[in-house]
Amino acid sequence: MAYSDTEIKAMEADSLLKNELFDQAFTDLREAFIQANEDNPVKDDQMRDKLMLSLQVLKGIRRQIESHIVTGQLENLTMEDF
Repeated sequence: MAYSDTEIKAMEADSLLKNELFDQAFTDLREAFIQANEDNPVKDDQMRDKLMLSLQVLKGIRRQIESHIVTGQLENLTMEDF
């Protein structure tokens, strides 16, 4: 059985999220951003905004990877119906 591009992306995304090193990198970055935000002087709004944006981007990357998994699963279910 040949896999579609969507299914291949889903499998690769799933493998990526299950990778311990990748997961640890996300965890480490998230913790570093949070710690930097906590250590940031209250008056430094610009840095706080940058750190919060960094956290948002990190979450967005994970959501995008998860989206590839869901899209592949939906395509797989749709193909099973035929």
